Amino acid sequence: GVYLTSRGEKTPWRLKLRTPSFNNIQALSALLPGTGVADLPVVLGSFAVVVGDIDR
Repeated sequence: GVYLTSRGEKTPWRLKLRTPSFNNIQALSALLPGTGVADLPVVLGSFAVVVGDIDR
């Protein structure tokens, strides 16, 4: 998602970008309780997470 704020000037005052990976990784807190260690690669692989997107 994009959050763009202006003060009425020609240039933006504030710009925030959220990538899909950042939003999708938030669901892990609901999915991981009760998941075995052996199943972690399958759960994480199903998200197609780009690590560079998460650490922004």
